[in-house]
Amino acid sequence: MLKESSILYNVMLLGTLVSIIFVAAIVVFVIQYYKRVFEHQQELRAKELEKERDLLLALMQGREHEQQRIAEELHDGLAVEVTVVKQQLYLLRKQAALGQKEEARLDEVNDMLKSLGENIRAMSHNLMPANIEKFGLLATLSDMIAHINRSSDLKAAIVTEGIEDVMLSHHEQLMIYRIVQELIQNIHKHAQATQFTIALTAKGNDVKIWVSDNGRGIQESNDEANFGIGLRNIQSRVKLLDGTFNIKPNKPTGTIASFSFKHKAI
Repeated sequence: MLKESSILYNVMLLGTLVSIIFVAAIVVFVIQYYKRVFEHQQELRAKELEKERDLLLALMQGREHEQQRIAEELHDGLAVEVTVVKQQLYLLRKQAALGQKEEARLDEVNDMLKSLGENIRAMSHNLMPANIEKFGLLATLSDMIAHINRSSDLKAAIVTEGIEDVMLSHHEQLMIYRIVQELIQNIHKHAQATQFTIALTAKGNDVKIWVSDNGRGIQESNDEANFGIGLRNIQSRVKLLDGTFNIKPNKPTGTIASFSFKHKAI
């Protein structure tokens, strides 16, 4: 009887162990299955994000190429034609006997042509900042700031810390320039500001840029529905840098916009 009880106990113990092993195997299988499903979903999501990024990059590159084409046409076409018209006016003034009234009218037309030529050059420069390839981002931004200080009531400044030590790629430099350019245009159009500052900083591979002004400020919200086309363009460019963008009221007045990203070593 004792022997039979011992056998029964061992059978029950073995059955329990088998059951535990079986349940554990099922649990491990389920965990592994959901892990593989999760990893597959993550892989699909990564591929979707990569496709989205590639599409966005292609769109931005297409826009840059189109802007370059328009800039070249402005510079090589309209700008040259304006120069030719100015020369014709100069010859007309030398060859014709003009009265005081006609001289004054020609002066007005010449001033208009001069202003038109400057506007064409400015538009061409804004569309395709060739100085980035020649002189780099900081020199190009400094040149833009100097032009704003000369030609408008806005007072602009640029400060840097550590950014000079980072070898930014052409893509990174162009994206930063376009984002800063868009932010400055927003200041011109909407901020009612009298001054603004651009700050570019880097610590290691962490790059951060601020653009702050003393204008009327904005509502404290990062809701994309509240962004205009310009700010949505900025977000698209920041996304191409795998970065983050933030815009909020500046204290005591104005707005501060910032974006940051990790520099990818060349």
